[in-house]
Amino acid sequence: REVVARAAAAAGRTTGAMAAATEGQIGDALEAIASALGTEAPAILAANEEDVTAGEGVLSKGRLDRLRLGSARLEGIADQVRSLAELPPLERHVGRRTLANGLELEERRVPVGVIGANYEARPNVTVDFATQLIKSRNAGVLRTGGASLRSAEALLDRAIGPGLAAAGLPSEAIQLVRTPDREAARALVSFPKEIPLVILRGSGEMTASLAREAAQHGVRT
Repeated sequence: REVVARAAAAAGRTTGAMAAATEGQIGDALEAIASALGTEAPAILAANEEDVTAGEGVLSKGRLDRLRLGSARLEGIADQVRSLAELPPLERHVGRRTLANGLELEERRVPVGVIGANYEARPNVTVDFATQLIKSRNAGVLRTGGASLRSAEALLDRAIGPGLAAAGLPSEAIQLVRTPDREAARALVSFPKEIPLVILRGSGEMTASLAREAAQHGVRT
């Protein structure tokens, strides 16, 4: 729980800067992340190979394949980040209408602030979540399955954090829960003020259980 609390606090301190980020900064951050996935590929792939080696004989063949990166997959992830960077900016002003009493009602979209994510041991999802949060000007707290923790740490430390910093944005905006302890998943859905929204990816009883627990704490999923 303390690990999640520290990550939430660190991410929370960056929400103002992320919400105020310019389109240029967002694009530069995503491009820098994509570039780092190439220049830092040896270190990222080495960390991933450690995860794969540790998972051999423990994980099923399918889960092991999803865990493995490889050069081609890493290049594909970088291409996806560049595609995200090229998407048009999200419209902040959605609409305006006049109510029957004459009041003008304007609808706007604003960042949530800090969004949590709990997902399976797939390294590509770490990049997916991180870059989509950056694109929407949100900070985040990510928790992946313990089998891909080394890969996630390398991706965050070698590409995502430095990419944010290169664009003049806080590198601490995307946090990783750096423990394989499954109780961290329950902690992630128990901080309604710090992490009001958590994305739960996956199926099965664990995900359903986390959704029920989040509801008890007033955290949306």
